Amino acid sequence: MSEKEPGIGHNSGKDNAAKPFPKQGEQDARLRSFIERIERLEGEKSELAEDIKEVYGEAKAIGYDPKIMRKIVRMRKMDVEKRQEEEALIVVYKGAVGLD
Repeated sequence: MSEKEPGIGHNSGKDNAAKPFPKQGEQDARLRSFIERIERLEGEKSELAEDIKEVYGEAKAIGYDPKIMRKIVRMRKMDVEKRQEEEALIVVYKGAVGLD
């Protein structure tokens, strides 16, 4: 552990000299607070994942293909140029293996 990494934990690359590391009792409370926040967020994430699963199920029940919908959702998140590059590569690869 270097002088810039006092106490326990991971140094995220930020200079810890600007913020003094809390005393042990404060460390324990702060760590507990972080863990509790993470647990709460993980619970919310699980609930959201279940909600998303239900939406895909509803779409499937009326004839949409959830697998294709997931691909579209993933593509919409992508940068336009990145998506176009990926689509162009797919065309090239399909041609190379005879899937035209």
